[in-house]
Amino acid sequence: MATTRVRFHTAFEQKIYSFLEKFAQADQIALSGGADFFLFGHQIDAAFEYQNYRVVIECKEKDAPVISLLEPINKLSSVIAEARRAEPHKTYLGVIVVNFDWAEIKPEDVQKANSQGLKIWTAERVRFYDKLIDALNPELALLSLFKDEFGITRDTGRVISVPAIKTTRFGKDLLTFELEASKLMPLAYVFRLADPHTEAYQRMIDKDRLMEIAAELSKEKLEVNFPNNIIVSFEEGVRWEPTDGNVGILQIPERYGIAWVIDGQHRLYSFCKLQNKEIAENFKLIVTAFQNLTKAEQATVFRTVNNKQKKINANLVDFLLSKEVATDDPRSIAARVIIRFHEEKFFDYEIDCGFNGGLLKLSSLCSGLVRHGLIGRSKLLQKTPKDESTPYHVLKQYLLAVKETFPTNWKKENSFVQSNAGLNIFFALLKKIIRHMGIPKERLDELRQRDFEKYLEPLKLTKFTDELKKFAATESGRAAIVKMLSGKIEQKFKGFAEL
Repeated sequence: MATTRVRFHTAFEQKIYSFLEKFAQADQIALSGGADFFLFGHQIDAAFEYQNYRVVIECKEKDAPVISLLEPINKLSSVIAEARRAEPHKTYLGVIVVNFDWAEIKPEDVQKANSQGLKIWTAERVRFYDKLIDALNPELALLSLFKDEFGITRDTGRVISVPAIKTTRFGKDLLTFELEASKLMPLAYVFRLADPHTEAYQRMIDKDRLMEIAAELSKEKLEVNFPNNIIVSFEEGVRWEPTDGNVGILQIPERYGIAWVIDGQHRLYSFCKLQNKEIAENFKLIVTAFQNLTKAEQATVFRTVNNKQKKINANLVDFLLSKEVATDDPRSIAARVIIRFHEEKFFDYEIDCGFNGGLLKLSSLCSGLVRHGLIGRSKLLQKTPKDESTPYHVLKQYLLAVKETFPTNWKKENSFVQSNAGLNIFFALLKKIIRHMGIPKERLDELRQRDFEKYLEPLKLTKFTDELKKFAATESGRAAIVKMLSGKIEQKFKGFAEL
């Protein structure tokens, strides 16, 4: 029997359809779409059914300098309204997929889409789930997609019962039990980092690492016994009933996402890469579960476990610290300040937050702010220990002055000014400038770009050569450059070099 060829208006529509086909080919969804597909009188780029849900998708490409999403928003809203009247037993969901950055979407379009219950995905979001399909499998990737995007979780209605030991430490109950990997995977959810705008704290799954662990598991040898516990946090609905002291029976509803994995995602999901499925069905993992931890508490446990026991990327550690909003930890505050610059794309280079890559390093910039007492210790830019808005304001005005003073180098490829070493040098100069100004902390909010340009003006003719950049690679080299620049500022502002 010949396969019907699906026709598309654009290559982007075909790309999105091909992504969805991976779920369909694994019998996870029923997929329709293409230029000749119509739903309630409207041509629809793609639509798929999963259980009692039907997701309707429209693609939007960048076709003008000012992009409007009103047409696909109105189209999907109309189709879904008709569908709900015609098929009230089904739940219809709408998604607009765009092939341009989120920053190019008009806020009023986002507001309009939200008011209509529609989701907007960028192509980068689609790539995230595409990677998840490849690293895990279509079933687990689809479960994650529905929870992440729509807050929908698969629930079989059944309950798993296992013996468990309950202990209490520092006011938190911990439940320790054994569970087969094949049973834990459909319950487990990982709050993965897709961008720095979320509270997520987990790294993207590493397929190569999964394959390495699976290869070792396939040998079925003693040394691959995973003595370290998988650490999770249970959502509401789990019950523990004591039978003998601190031993009892744990009742776990078979619902996807009821167990948020804090540590051990690679050990757990390596089982989905095994050719011999019997290993996953029989291998019992040791699990320790917290109950109802907040996302911030989960991030703290993750950071502590990984940073203390097995070193993780320093940029990711600082990114995780930025999520601990209740603390007055200078490092946490510095990370939140720097991430605001990242979110608004202030620099011409990406800031590496530990999961996205980038020439500028979050860890290096946070270290500079804290080391020079701009945040924490001397609190030169802070009115209170938890103040992060004042440091952001002052730093923003200062960096605008740096950009205005050195426009050529700022825009130069391989820029010195926009480098980790260069920015740390300018942080050191900022410490001296603030001290020289002698401005009271309650007036820091009054500082403007022009106030800093006066101090930077003597540096305008400075040549930031490649040789200088190499010299700045060491702490002593950076200190020497700060001394040299301070000497130039001293010519206009007496006493500056001695600060």
